Amino acid sequence: MHLFIDPLYPDEGPCVTFKLIHQLPTQSVRDVLLRHLEMTMLMHPSFNFPTFKRRVEALFDPILFSPGSPPTESEKPHVGGAAALAKRPSLAFFAATVGGLALGARVASSSISHSSPTPQSERGETSPPGEASALPYSADALFLLSTQALAVAEFNQNYDLDHISAVLLNGLFLLHDGKQRVAHTIYPTIGKLVNIAKMMGLHIDPDEFPGKYTLYDAECRRRSWWDVYYYDLFMSDCMGQEPLIDDNTCTTRLPADVDEDAFHPGSETLPPPRQESNFAYFRQKCRCAMTLAQYFGVSPTLMLSYLAWHS
Repeated sequence: MHLFIDPLYPDEGPCVTFKLIHQLPTQSVRDVLLRHLEMTMLMHPSFNFPTFKRRVEALFDPILFSPGSPPTESEKPHVGGAAALAKRPSLAFFAATVGGLALGARVASSSISHSSPTPQSERGETSPPGEASALPYSADALFLLSTQALAVAEFNQNYDLDHISAVLLNGLFLLHDGKQRVAHTIYPTIGKLVNIAKMMGLHIDPDEFPGKYTLYDAECRRRSWWDVYYYDLFMSDCMGQEPLIDDNTCTTRLPADVDEDAFHPGSETLPPPRQESNFAYFRQKCRCAMTLAQYFGVSPTLMLSYLAWHS
């Protein structure tokens, strides 16, 4: 627990600390892991990746954190601890960051293990900068740190979209374990996530609350809800259970297909989509899977597999 308590503000409760940041990979390794994460998230666009990446890099701003040594009387901050800590990212976002790095590390390790067994040195090839150093970094260790941070956040902070993203990234990490069976923790976790999403009102379209959300926030809420909906539908089918979400109880529209690089928190209009958009494929795949499954009475997972095979 000492990792989550800042010695400068011991009475302010758990927060993102310098010691926590020190647990993360160096920038060269982070760049490799984020690159693998970005490729993985192309088909799971539950958040705007360019904005996510900028927020990850902001975690390492030295201005936000102290090395942890208690200040002398003359060095004590003139502002209260709560005001100082309010400028730091939340524990939920830290959990999402580490969960994303864990997923990137797992995908990186998997891509290396499935490549040619001939050593690169024998083939006269070299790894991209940072690629080799990414392999020794434990994906499992990052995953455990993410789940620990998420647990601490849950009991000390309100649920938010970062919490949703952290849980989804951890779920993707478990789904990428290379095993034939689904990890036993995923299904109950998705069930809990459905209830958290409903508590946050994600099942109600943001347009029903005029003026409450910015354009960017509204789209982020739609993305989060539909990712939760997606996993509820298909994980329930994998487990032979009925989905927890009733279509008649949610009004949230599908998120817009936009150019991710041009979309940001300050956007006042929706940028047009790219000519080649993975997000458009995701939207159509979900629509088609649900429509055909309802029409033919076919398992959603079977229909999705058919669509993926013939796409």
